[in-house]
Amino acid sequence: GGGGGRGGPPPPPMPGGGPPPPPPGPGGGPPPPPAKGGMSLFGKSTAVTPGSTLKPSQKLRKVNWSKLPANKLYNAKATSVWKNPDEVALTVDTKTLEALFAAKVAAPPKKKETAKQDSAGKADKVCLVDGKSALNVSVFLKQFKSVAMSEVIAWIYDMSPTAFDLDQLKALAKILPDEMLVEAVSSYKGSFDNLGQAEQFYWKLNKITQVAFRVDMMALQQEFFECVEDIRPGIAILQTAQEELLSSKCLQQLLVFILSIGNFLNHGTFAANAAGFKIESLAKLDDTKSNKARMTLMHYIAESVATEHPHLLAVFDELKTLPAASKLSVDFLKGKLTPIDTKVKASARSLKKMPKDIKDRIKSFIERADTSLSSLKVPLKDIDTRAAMIGEYFAEDPASFKLDGFMVTLNTFLQRFDKAIKENAERILVEEKLRKREMQAAVEKERRAKLAEQKSACVTGKEKADVRVSMLRPEKSANLLLKPTVSVDANASKGGPQIVDQVLECMLGGDFGRSPQAQSTA
Repeated sequence: GGGGGRGGPPPPPMPGGGPPPPPPGPGGGPPPPPAKGGMSLFGKSTAVTPGSTLKPSQKLRKVNWSKLPANKLYNAKATSVWKNPDEVALTVDTKTLEALFAAKVAAPPKKKETAKQDSAGKADKVCLVDGKSALNVSVFLKQFKSVAMSEVIAWIYDMSPTAFDLDQLKALAKILPDEMLVEAVSSYKGSFDNLGQAEQFYWKLNKITQVAFRVDMMALQQEFFECVEDIRPGIAILQTAQEELLSSKCLQQLLVFILSIGNFLNHGTFAANAAGFKIESLAKLDDTKSNKARMTLMHYIAESVATEHPHLLAVFDELKTLPAASKLSVDFLKGKLTPIDTKVKASARSLKKMPKDIKDRIKSFIERADTSLSSLKVPLKDIDTRAAMIGEYFAEDPASFKLDGFMVTLNTFLQRFDKAIKENAERILVEEKLRKREMQAAVEKERRAKLAEQKSACVTGKEKADVRVSMLRPEKSANLLLKPTVSVDANASKGGPQIVDQVLECMLGGDFGRSPQAQSTA
């Protein structure tokens, strides 16, 4: 056979054995042992070289590998294991190869003739794409169920910026054919109808020049407009916040008020007589506790401002943009702008080498993008300039001053200051309720004391009356009436009740126990 080994001819087969084994390879070595029973698995070998045009007689299972393009390897100067493969190629038993690796075709259903035709058609489809790539193409095209494949291809050719969203363009960029796939599709000379869905997509896509650049341009346009929409409002917020910081009078007075309180508290220490303090010190005002429960220096400042200097509460209105600005970062905005600026400039350079139809479609976008980028770069530089002014205005160290951190610290202070004002109001309400309860408790205590005193007096009087009444029982009162010291009506002897009445009248009149002469004199 062509391309055989360099050793001698193979030995004759043993009696009753199968055909002789294939000759050894170029490097020599013993031949493989015969199959069990003396029969070899392989039949007659055929000279099939890597560049052979011999076709299998049936559909075979595919080898999953990454193909290397010929123009990268069949090079006179290249030193590769793949150089001149035909010179070292071995014979291949194609008959056995087909028998072992024939693709199994599912038997079509017998009920419908159309189903048989469809199955047969699918079996005859030419596969140029691996399974994973074919699946990715199918998933991408399913997003456009009501759109023909040719129309999707037309959108790509026209570079329509609104035909796809950004996620679809990113997915499209991932499934673009590589050099090997382009070569496979370009070399296909058969019928278009025999190609699978993915193969048809790549076949049509292969007709578009600079398809990768077109997809990149569509994605760049979408990324650019999204970037501008995100950056421009952020720049405006930062600029407004900077103006507020430099012009707020209430903030200046509030900081000076805090400085006065701090110098007073620090009197006699190294920290006294301060000409100012770093803004980061505002975060430590809560660390100074008062002798009153749940009250700190921050609460004292908030209460003093609310009661004695209420005009300083306008600081919240003067710095109304600070909360939104504290959530932004100048470096973040620059970080979003720089990659887009780089892509636009690179695209402008690449556009010079592109076909006329691409230039006509992209030139206006590049010009508008360049203008918009310039309009964003200028205010960003202005923000940097004003940041240095703010650092100097608040006497911060220019070497370490960061506008982002400064605004976060100041905004946190104002939030805590506002919270302290609300906590003071709540505390005052609680204290007022407690004071009222204490007053009510005192009144109630006093009322109960008077009531108890009155009750005690009533009980004492009743006990005395009971004693007196017990002494005036009929059997005792008769004896008392016999005494000359009491003048009793003669009719009183007729009944006890009358006697008691007279005795009581004497008691009430103060005559009980007095002589009749004293009574008559009275």
